[in-house]
Amino acid sequence: MQPVAVGRAGERSPASGRRGTRVAPRLEREPRRDSEPCREDEPRPDNGPRRRHERSGGPAALVAALVIIGLALTAWLAGPPATANGQTAHGFSLPPLMNADQPVSLNDYIGRPLILNFCASWGPSCAAQTRLLALFYRLRPGLVMIGIDSRDSRAAALRMLRGSQVGYPVADDPAESVGATYGVPGVPTTYFLNSRHQIIWTTLGYVDWNRLKLELKAMGASA
Repeated sequence: MQPVAVGRAGERSPASGRRGTRVAPRLEREPRRDSEPCREDEPRPDNGPRRRHERSGGPAALVAALVIIGLALTAWLAGPPATANGQTAHGFSLPPLMNADQPVSLNDYIGRPLILNFCASWGPSCAAQTRLLALFYRLRPGLVMIGIDSRDSRAAALRMLRGSQVGYPVADDPAESVGATYGVPGVPTTYFLNSRHQIIWTTLGYVDWNRLKLELKAMGASA
């Protein structure tokens, strides 16, 4: 959120708090009753301190309102929150990118725990994450893992996947439609699903080896 410049609190208007103001003689003007308004050429009473008190909340209220608006705008731009732990994973079917000759669908793995990873070649830590996941997958026969490459160049994605020796199926999501459904805030993002495809853990960002082993047991999958 960019800094917001606000006015100074307690500035005295030119007409208030003026010292040494000359007052016209009483004989040149008919005395004014209290109910009559002050004329522009008449001296006004010094009510500067009262005006300072009245104005002190103005800029603060403006800043508070701008902060609230900024937070609301940030939340709106960020989109929906990531699918939370305990929720059932959203079903999907996407065209294959690698290691599959038919659409990659979550329904093909009903009753089996799995790891679902969102990545892309343009993600700062996705190459390292993909290498780690590929190794973890190779060392655990029977483990189900699905990769979804989001909003990426097909050629760049394949270079990353082949260079990492990925053996699990990877789906192509060029429009990031599934990522939007899950509310993925960025890549890499990894979901751990149990056999009912309930999300038991979500890692936003790089997931390390120890976390993979820990959540593999919690998923009910063989280590």
